[in-house]
Amino acid sequence: MCWTRGTIDQYDSFEELGNPGWNFESMFRYMKQAEFYHLPNPQQVSLGATVDPAAHGFDGKVNAGFPQPYEGTVMANDMVEAALRAIPGLVHNIDVASGTPNGAARFQYSIKPGNKSEISSDGNTRSSSANARGTVHIKSSDPSVLPEIDPRFFTGGSDLDIFLKGNASQLARRIFDTPPLQELLTGEFLPGLAVVPENASDAEWQDYVKAGYSAVLHPIGSVPMLPQHNGGAVGPDLIVYGTSNVRVVGTS
Repeated sequence: MCWTRGTIDQYDSFEELGNPGWNFESMFRYMKQAEFYHLPNPQQVSLGATVDPAAHGFDGKVNAGFPQPYEGTVMANDMVEAALRAIPGLVHNIDVASGTPNGAARFQYSIKPGNKSEISSDGNTRSSSANARGTVHIKSSDPSVLPEIDPRFFTGGSDLDIFLKGNASQLARRIFDTPPLQELLTGEFLPGLAVVPENASDAEWQDYVKAGYSAVLHPIGSVPMLPQHNGGAVGPDLIVYGTSNVRVVGTS
């Protein structure tokens, strides 16, 4: 599993939404306490592995680092180089776990180096419908029946999300069409030029994304920590509103 963290301002937004004490600085030390990070060895460094040791902990329970043996490195190098060429102003990010994950980077993984691993490099772009409010409803009194979950993508009252997702898909194509990555490929499988032509407009890309979008993310927040008048279920002390000592802690 990829080992990364969100942006500093994403964590700080917890506090800004009405949860005193919940911010990047307060949570970062616990992230590091949980981590048993394995610094890259000279062979991994020679193949492109980079790290900021200050972003990691070394005494926790969760192993993280770069795989060993370090396979799949040729395409990873080409992907980083193609992204830097395709996107003006993009920088090489030495460590995506630092609280500043933006840029072209090699991913680390929540694995114990030395285990047999296969590394894949892909051009997926990740984004979220930040303004949309989904729903989770119980469908049955039988606890074995799964709830009905509707993320309600693109219902946040803004065209920004669909614009960004269309633009990200265009960008993925541009990266794969840029040397040296371009030289490793024989064609595009999805969406393919027959579905979204090479000179497609922004609107065509947005229609394609909206028709087949599914989230590539690890969702949180089905029990929102917010002031009750804003739809929260728990406060910053994690106690469920209306109870005296019932706490819900999301540990994802």
